[in-house]
Amino acid sequence: YTEGDLKGTGVISTSWSIDRQAILSNQSWDIAKYGKIKTVELSGWDTAKKEMIETTFFSGGGGAVRKYQLKGPGIWEGSARSFHADGAVEISTVRQERKSNDEFVWLETNRRKNGAPGEDVRSIFRRVKPEAVEQPGESLAFTKLKELNEFVGYWEGRGKMPESANLSESGAEWAGMPVVVKRHVFWGPGMSSQIINQVWEIPGEVSIRSSSVRGWDSNEKKIKQHIYTTHLGSWIATVEKVGDNWTMPYEGFNLDGANCSGVVEVVATEDGYVETEKNCIVNGKPIPDMSIEFQRVDLLTDQSIHAVHM
Repeated sequence: YTEGDLKGTGVISTSWSIDRQAILSNQSWDIAKYGKIKTVELSGWDTAKKEMIETTFFSGGGGAVRKYQLKGPGIWEGSARSFHADGAVEISTVRQERKSNDEFVWLETNRRKNGAPGEDVRSIFRRVKPEAVEQPGESLAFTKLKELNEFVGYWEGRGKMPESANLSESGAEWAGMPVVVKRHVFWGPGMSSQIINQVWEIPGEVSIRSSSVRGWDSNEKKIKQHIYTTHLGSWIATVEKVGDNWTMPYEGFNLDGANCSGVVEVVATEDGYVETEKNCIVNGKPIPDMSIEFQRVDLLTDQSIHAVHM
């Protein structure tokens, strides 16, 4: 952070809301003259005005509303109106420019506080690995889970439901249909667990939502994953890394009571991974294998994906 001769640093933690209709940002700043400041920021899309609205609240009082429009790949420009704790009102021009996948620059210019001009503000943001922020040494569990860090982020997978007349009632109507899976993987508090929220989208059918948590089972000395879904069932998997890939044998029950077991194999690709469900047995009957290819989603530059996730 620079503002004339003033300098400062900050840490920002950003996450999506449950259904990705908004972005929540918690920020902590230490800036000369202003001291330590904490802010909470919520960003969302105004479908009528076709612009992003960003609302900020400051720990010392006051706040700001910023309105951005997309001007080019990774470039957002707009205006801001801030309300200070002392009652002063400030207007300015704002701009965010993405320099790379791991860096962007935020500029605030043409500042006028109660009509008086102010110094330009420039902040450079660089992505850091979660462990650099969360201090993994404080979490003994993280030492057992750290290899799972490769899954953190937003993913989109595409595949086809298996063709089979042996599916239990909870999945028979989807046999052979294409499926798109949108997945968000992130660390839980203290990096003691990993949380996976996802949506299965099948044309003409209700979306299937699921949430699961991975953590270290200190009794079995293995990583366990507990999976819960809205329309399929619930299962428990054992997560193990084999070479560069992962294997996840599971068992559980579909919502119609059918016993279900199998194994999910995860094989890394150049820009993602392929997840294949093998040896699936439902009520004693085999189900054909099913593969879904996942690629990491760039929500900032891919506007078709960005619109879906906003």
